Amino acid sequence: MKRNFVMTEKQKEYAAEHHDLVYSYLHTKGLSVDDYYDIVVPGYLRAVVNYDEREDLRQYCFSTIAWKSMNTNLWNHRKYLNRKKRKADVLSLDYDLSEGNGFSLLDTLASYNNPEQDLDDKRLWLEVYSLLNESQAQLIQMRLTGYSKRDISRQLKIPFCDIDAALLSVWNSIRGLLGSEASIMDNDFEMKGA
Repeated sequence: MKRNFVMTEKQKEYAAEHHDLVYSYLHTKGLSVDDYYDIVVPGYLRAVVNYDEREDLRQYCFSTIAWKSMNTNLWNHRKYLNRKKRKADVLSLDYDLSEGNGFSLLDTLASYNNPEQDLDDKRLWLEVYSLLNESQAQLIQMRLTGYSKRDISRQLKIPFCDIDAALLSVWNSIRGLLGSEASIMDNDFEMKGA
């Protein structure tokens, strides 16, 4: 957790006096000043404050504490950059999914981009919403947009144990009113894990 701190004048002077440690650290690690200065300096400043405020650290040379703190900042930065969500595989839309059979990623996406079907689905959903009362429509809309049952329970002030029954009740009403057309929405509803 990041901690905000205010440096005393003494600490500011100490930081300025030993500021060359930052450049020495970056040079030794082979890191660009332009790219990494802002990443390691907070660690350096934290080391200055800790070294001044904690007696137990004074048994070590300040440069040791500063380097350790800058290492921590650098490690945290690299950990941040290497998280899975920042290392996603990027595929071309022309990527061959079928190993030479000519079935591309674009072919799979095209099946979901049928404008006529989208209009029919929207018309159907508008018809469904017109049949529901406000709380029922809100319940279904929240579930279909990815809200968890616990979140729905909190926001709509419905006991958590009653959410499944409420969803099933609304869904059965929709199926009863729409008949065969409800099968189109079954797929949407099932995808959300109701």
